[in-house]
Amino acid sequence: MKKITIGIVDYGFGNISSLYGCLMSLGFSVNVSSKKSVLKKSDILFLPGVGAFDSGMEAMYEKNLVHFIHGFHASGKTIVGICLGMQLLFSSSDEGSSTKGLCLLPGRITKIKTESTHIGWNKIKILKPRSIFNNFDEKHFYFNHSYSFNGSRKIVSGTSVISDKKEIVSAIVKKRNITGLQFHPEKSQFNGAKLLNRIILDAYNA
Repeated sequence: MKKITIGIVDYGFGNISSLYGCLMSLGFSVNVSSKKSVLKKSDILFLPGVGAFDSGMEAMYEKNLVHFIHGFHASGKTIVGICLGMQLLFSSSDEGSSTKGLCLLPGRITKIKTESTHIGWNKIKILKPRSIFNNFDEKHFYFNHSYSFNGSRKIVSGTSVISDKKEIVSAIVKKRNITGLQFHPEKSQFNGAKLLNRIILDAYNA
């Protein structure tokens, strides 16, 4: 049986070592690179990220990765965005200037209203129980972010309630071959590893 190959896009803004270790522990072949010649061999592409929206997109353009990522998406292969990597999948963000995102998902990233930064463990609520995420309802994952997608619920598969004011943020988004996770599965111990394994196997066997 062919070993599933995962590509992690290294554009200088990722939590790469943790994600690499988690995916390797699951038994996948993992390549970390900014080179298109390496990344194009991937069955599934991961776009991690920690930092600011504008700087992340600037790095994408500097490394000439934007067109490649669009082509990877057009091929039908799965792209998984994590934290900033999820936010970059959208059209734009309130963070920074008017820099356009990858525009693979419709909508804008907005500032969290009730906290300057949301850091810590929160449980997620799965909105579509017949989805691949149905086993993760009420499970806890680790978050660290100041911005969140606050748009159409058509692409939101899971939410999380943050702060004592009960602000709801999008935790999981999914549209066809794109999945976005606002939390850090690679830092979420057993639940995170199990979720990554589920996403990868579902995508590969689709």
